[in-house]
Amino acid sequence: MPTCMVCGRAAGQRCAGCGVAYYCGKDHQKLHWKQHKPDCSPVKEASSPQLGRYLAAARNLAAGEVVLREAPLIEAPPPSTQPVCLTCYKPLFETSARDCERCGWPMCGQDCANSPKHRGECRLTVQKRGNKMNIRNFGLPHPSYQCMAALRCLALRDAQPAKWRRLLEMEAHAEQRAGSQRQEQERFGVARFILRVFPKLRDDDKLTEEEILNICGILQVNGHEVPLSEPPSVAVYDKGSLLAHSCRANCAKSFSSSGDLVVRTALPVKAGEPLTICYTDPMWGTAARRQHLYDTKFFWCRCDRCVDRTEFGTYFSAIACPG
Repeated sequence: MPTCMVCGRAAGQRCAGCGVAYYCGKDHQKLHWKQHKPDCSPVKEASSPQLGRYLAAARNLAAGEVVLREAPLIEAPPPSTQPVCLTCYKPLFETSARDCERCGWPMCGQDCANSPKHRGECRLTVQKRGNKMNIRNFGLPHPSYQCMAALRCLALRDAQPAKWRRLLEMEAHAEQRAGSQRQEQERFGVARFILRVFPKLRDDDKLTEEEILNICGILQVNGHEVPLSEPPSVAVYDKGSLLAHSCRANCAKSFSSSGDLVVRTALPVKAGEPLTICYTDPMWGTAARRQHLYDTKFFWCRCDRCVDRTEFGTYFSAIACPG
C-alpha cells in the first residue's frame, strides 16, 4: 500500500495533479505542497531505444487536460526576416527604428530595448563585438538576423548555465545534417558570420564553427514556429522538446499571448503512454507527411496512421476517381 510522503504511514489520498504522491490526509498534503510543487506534474520523462527521451503520462489523463505549460528556453525572429524589433518582433523601418543605446541593434522603442528578451544579444554585442551594430537597410530580408536564434542560445552559456546544459541535451542530428545544403548555408550565414562579427567569441572563448552548427541543428530539430507575430517567431522549449511525434497525435499544442507553449490532451491517454504531437501538417497525405518529416526531422514516420494504407478507413491519401 502507498505511504504518506510526510509521515510514512499508510496513505489512501493521492495527489490529483501528478497521481504519484500519496498522503494520509489533507493536512499532510498541504504541509508537503511547497516541497512537492516543483515535481507535481501529470507528465514525466521516460526513455526507450525507439523514441529516445520522451514525455509520458504520469497518470491516466482525460481528453482536454492541460498537461504542459512552459515558457520558451529561447525565442527569436525567423532566420529570413527584414529588420524587426528583437522584443516584440514588429517590422522596423527607417522612420520607426530606434537603435539600442548600448548595442546598436534597432528596436521599436526604449521599453523593448530594456526588455529581458533583448538582454542576451545586447550583452554579447557589447562584450564580444567591441562596437555597436549598424543596421541601416530596412524593408528587405537582412543577413544579420540569420544568426539571432543561435546568438541567443550562445548567450545562455555564461548567463544561464543550467538552461545552456538543457539545450545541449537536445537532439541535433549532426550526422544526418553533415554536408547537407542547409548546413552549408548555416556555415556561411550563421557560424562564420557570428565568428566574424563577434570576434571575441572566437579569440577569447575559442568558439568553433562546429559548435555553432550543432546549435543550428538543435534549433532545426526542436524549434517551434510561434504564430503570434508577423513574421512568426521561432522558439525552443525545454520539456516541449521531449514531445514525441504521431500523425494521429494524442495531444495538441497552442501558444499563450506571452509565447508559452500550452499542451492539451486531444484523446484519453493511459499512464505511461508517450505524449505525442504532430510535427508536420496532419492535413497532408501520407507520402507528403513522411517526406517532410524525413527532410526536417530526419526520420521516416511509422506511426499507426502512416503504416495503415487506409488511414483508419478514411482513405485520406487516396486519389479520387473522376468517374
